[in-house]
Amino acid sequence: MYSDPRMAIREYIQNAADSIDKAREQGFYRKDRPCIRLTLDGRERIITIEDNGLGINGRNAEAKLGSLGCSTKSGNGQRGFRGIGRLGGLTYCDLLRFETRQTASEPVHVVEWNGQALCEQVSTHKSNRELLTDAIQRIAFVSKRPGDLSLDPERFFRVRMINVHRFHADLMMNVKGLREYLSQTAPVSYKVDEFPFASQIETYMGAIPGYCSYEITLNGSGVVRPYRMQIDARERVSDQIQDIEFIECISRRGSLLCRGWFAKTNYLSALPQHMAMRGIRIRQGNIAVGDEYFLKEYFSESRFATWHIGELHVTPLLKLNARRDGFEESEEYEEFLEWASVLCRRLSSLARQSSKERSARLNMDRQVNEFSRQLSIPFFIDKEHARLFVDKADRQFERLCKLFKTSADVQPVLESCVARLRKLRENPILVRNILDGRVLNEKDNKELLIDLCRRIISNNHDPNKLRFILEIVRPYIRNKERYKVE
Repeated sequence: MYSDPRMAIREYIQNAADSIDKAREQGFYRKDRPCIRLTLDGRERIITIEDNGLGINGRNAEAKLGSLGCSTKSGNGQRGFRGIGRLGGLTYCDLLRFETRQTASEPVHVVEWNGQALCEQVSTHKSNRELLTDAIQRIAFVSKRPGDLSLDPERFFRVRMINVHRFHADLMMNVKGLREYLSQTAPVSYKVDEFPFASQIETYMGAIPGYCSYEITLNGSGVVRPYRMQIDARERVSDQIQDIEFIECISRRGSLLCRGWFAKTNYLSALPQHMAMRGIRIRQGNIAVGDEYFLKEYFSESRFATWHIGELHVTPLLKLNARRDGFEESEEYEEFLEWASVLCRRLSSLARQSSKERSARLNMDRQVNEFSRQLSIPFFIDKEHARLFVDKADRQFERLCKLFKTSADVQPVLESCVARLRKLRENPILVRNILDGRVLNEKDNKELLIDLCRRIISNNHDPNKLRFILEIVRPYIRNKERYKVE
């Protein structure tokens, strides 16, 4: 059912959030606070997801936890509504165990689904017809036990996946990878000290039904959203979030379909894959729907999908599909996609314009820095050479000023060029004035010319350099016609 096995854990967190919402509505949490705890036991290969929500009482435990496709949530604003997500983990472990109670006076009700028995049943009964209820009786078992005050809260719901299989590079048992996945998908809060826009976003999203953040821990450490101000765009290139912009989608009938935000950055390039906050993420009930590529086809170029950072929180008017990676076709969904396509074109334009401006800035810097380098000439051959050089530099300087006079970035370099030009014009250094006569007296004319050629060619025997040397020595050799440059 899932393209990523960790989606099963997301389903259990979704159910836990719904249970906490119900407990909050009934006035609980006066003494404690809502919390969802995940524990990965790598040695025993056990995953535990536990919440202190409303729990399930003994009268309903077997009916709710021992059935398929039965849910009472549909239409009441809760996140889960199909009744199949609770068995999402069965494929990935040998035994799936549910434990719950609603009051301290109740025993703990236990429902176990045997994944090994299910696999054996599927492999040995492919050709046989039998009732689903009969099949379930062989793999689902209901029991109860006394509560243990040291282990069992007053009210709770616990999912335990026992002997988790090594599946897809063992993603489910990778603590670091699971933490990053949950930071992107789970309904957790922002880290305020690293993302100062957090409170503004929380306030703005208050109009979205089901928007809420929960305290979720993984092996005792809190999970938070991955957003922060600093952006490592690529190797040795960094950017930062300068501001955010809020956006919303209203249907033709006046209903709120979506609210969201996107970050304003310098849009330097596509954000690297290891950056958990890249992409415009779709969320419903503050839980991720799909991934950063959800809106890829609506950008003018698909690559721009990962140039941006932001979230779109859709209302329950958009109905999720069973896998929670997309939505069912509906009039509201079509309106949302129309609005999203306009948004994506705008975001594409921001990225493209930034790229053009960056190319123009690089070109400007290249031209100005190259001109500055040319003015670093140490001496001239003679006064005529100096005059021609300075006249050409004056014309080039005027052209650069016309092109870039409004750019503050290159003004310091241009100002330094003015001083260099004045010095070259007023006091050019000629080569005859800096030659050391003592060294020249030690060589005759032939040796001097040979030494000059040797220095020109250096260690590079490029044919073009040889032709250049021939042009230098031709005026000083016999039979000049014989040594023409071809």
